[in-house]
Amino acid sequence: MIAPANDEATMPLLLRGQPFDGERRAAHAWVVDRFVARVYFESWKHCTTRVPAGSFRTVEVLMFPDLNDWIPLSDLVTRLAWPFIPKYHMWYEVDPPHRLVRFEGPYGPPGAPEIVLELV
Repeated sequence: MIAPANDEATMPLLLRGQPFDGERRAAHAWVVDRFVARVYFESWKHCTTRVPAGSFRTVEVLMFPDLNDWIPLSDLVTRLAWPFIPKYHMWYEVDPPHRLVRFEGPYGPPGAPEIVLELV
């Protein structure tokens, strides 16, 4: 899948159509208006998420960029860089239509501020 705009703006909306079965999947996204890069996403756990719109049964999804897509790095360097890689946390309704209930992550290029978006 290729997202038509930057990942922090459209990828959370496009991912709602993916199966949330715990498998790691990859997509390509137009990142910070410069180039297309691979990002990974995987569902983590089911939980209850409270937002201004109410309480929802959700599945947490983590999305993060593939560092080796830009520069080939060793496994050791990739593991050491893991804590510094920007990560996007998203919570989707478990039941269809899998609405995005909450989003947390940086909005923009590396170093951009973190934002929280919630369903109201």
